[in-house]
Amino acid sequence: MKQHYGTLDLKEGASQEEIQAAYERLSKQLNPTENDNQEFFIEEYEKVQEAYKALTGHEQKRHNEVDAKPTEVSNLFEDSNSLVSILKKFKASENAKKIEIINYLEAYKNENKTYQQALAILYRKEDIERIRDAKEKDNVSNTKSENIDNIKIKEGKPIKSPIKKSSKKSKKLILGTLVILSLIFGITYIYFIIKVNDFKNEIPYIIKQSEHYQNNSRQIWETKFLENHPEIVNEHLNDETNKGFSFSESDRSITKDSLISFFVYSKIFSLELYKPDFFECVYYNSVNTYNYWNHYTVGLDENSTKKSSLLLYLEMFKKISNKYNASEKEFEDLIQIVGGLGVFHSVKRSKIDVKCKECINNYQMAYEINNIAINDFYVFTEEYITHKNEIDQHNKSFLLEFDNVYNKLTAGMNEPLKEKLKSKLEEESYPKKNQESSSFAGSRGGLGNITYSFDKYDDNLLLLNEYADNTYTKYYSTNYLNTGDTPYSYCYGRNPYCTPLYGYAECSFIDIRASNSSDVVVIVKKNNRVYAHAYIRAGGYYKFKLGNGDFQTFFYYGNGWNPNKFIKITNCGQILGGFVNNESLDKSEVIRLYNSSMSYTLYTVEDGNFTPKKSNKNEAF
Repeated sequence: MKQHYGTLDLKEGASQEEIQAAYERLSKQLNPTENDNQEFFIEEYEKVQEAYKALTGHEQKRHNEVDAKPTEVSNLFEDSNSLVSILKKFKASENAKKIEIINYLEAYKNENKTYQQALAILYRKEDIERIRDAKEKDNVSNTKSENIDNIKIKEGKPIKSPIKKSSKKSKKLILGTLVILSLIFGITYIYFIIKVNDFKNEIPYIIKQSEHYQNNSRQIWETKFLENHPEIVNEHLNDETNKGFSFSESDRSITKDSLISFFVYSKIFSLELYKPDFFECVYYNSVNTYNYWNHYTVGLDENSTKKSSLLLYLEMFKKISNKYNASEKEFEDLIQIVGGLGVFHSVKRSKIDVKCKECINNYQMAYEINNIAINDFYVFTEEYITHKNEIDQHNKSFLLEFDNVYNKLTAGMNEPLKEKLKSKLEEESYPKKNQESSSFAGSRGGLGNITYSFDKYDDNLLLLNEYADNTYTKYYSTNYLNTGDTPYSYCYGRNPYCTPLYGYAECSFIDIRASNSSDVVVIVKKNNRVYAHAYIRAGGYYKFKLGNGDFQTFFYYGNGWNPNKFIKITNCGQILGGFVNNESLDKSEVIRLYNSSMSYTLYTVEDGNFTPKKSNKNEAF
């Protein structure tokens, strides 16, 4: 796209109006019909049309080209310095004049935009360097010619043009060389084609011969298998495994490349041939496979003749089961943790197995029992089961504690509330289990390093209290008591009531006026023990009728009353009941009342003289 802007002598990103103006100007200047239909103007005109179409998506109707007689180019410096006249002048000039025009344009290009455009077109279209070289050669040639003419004139001899004579010997040598090379390459190519055709004719025979050799090998090794391994044959009489001598047809052949070359010519042929040692490998694969599965990976040694003895796998299970009272599933799990049954055997490295592994896909290598791995397994099992018992004991103790706390927290809940709490615990997957990882360092050549893990309960029960509180909060957010109720009377007893013989003059009083934004439980302590308490609704009023003495008043604020909320444990047992939202605790100073009264207004008043201090549940209850 950038080159199209350059063709129209515009900067990249020019507007549509600028593109249209540049197109109209250049189309007029470069119109071939106005410039003698010269090839140069035809090509430049075509580029302008392509650039305009690419940048606008429109295609303008082109000017008709007509034959016209070439006109004489006017002098560049005396007639017109338009772009067209400059290009015409250049095209019609000899090399010397062309160089003069280029030099002039270069000298004054900074002062004239038309000169810049002309230079850009000429450098893009014309080979300026070639024109300059041609001019220098002409100058040298003219100088030599003048010198020769001067010499001839002085000697009085006629002037003759120098004529370069061609070498006949060189032409003959080149022609002879070409003939010889043609003969060499032609003859060798013909011989190469003969070799290729001969090999093509031999391909069917080569394939047939490889198949014949493989079939003879099959007869030998299949007969040997039937004679030497009747136990395998008898086990596979009624299946489709060719009596245990099984193989896949796709494994029988192999693709091999054959290169035919002569001199500089070569050709590669890909042939599907039959593997010569295939059935030898089928024999060993069948035997190894039978031994592998018949002994359940860790079976009897090959030389063992005690058929009545337990397979080693069963011996291992018997030991683990008797020592740790492990079930068959637990034993299988242990086997999988250490890497499966395959870890208890090691491959016998033999030349035949290495060769056959390349010949047959999924070839079963011969193996031998890995006694180091078996000994490691017994040590690992003891370590694993010990660790597992510790985790199981922890989880059991945690669940007992969890159930105990859960029962206490839900003791006063109704069934709908309990269901909400259960749903919350299930949603949060609580109680949570974390994976505790451990590792076993096995012997080199045995089991090696083994990493395993157990699920262990996180013993943090604070979340259970939090989930229960949240459940209560939602359920009791609009619940409240009546002014004057005593929610903790089961522990602190009934409030005292002053009824002296001679009237209230011998009693003391504490008046409470609650704010409109919060309910409050007021606790009056005498001699640092709860003496009286009462629930007051927001905006309510209550009067404590007390005897005489030193009193301190606590203010427990909040909204939404949960009768089962745990506050603290005191000498009378658990204190239950509290606010679910916006809890706070304040206290007054200790005051002495003797046949007098004290009023507390729990909201801001003008000229008030009561400023409560912060407190906490342990101090207040």
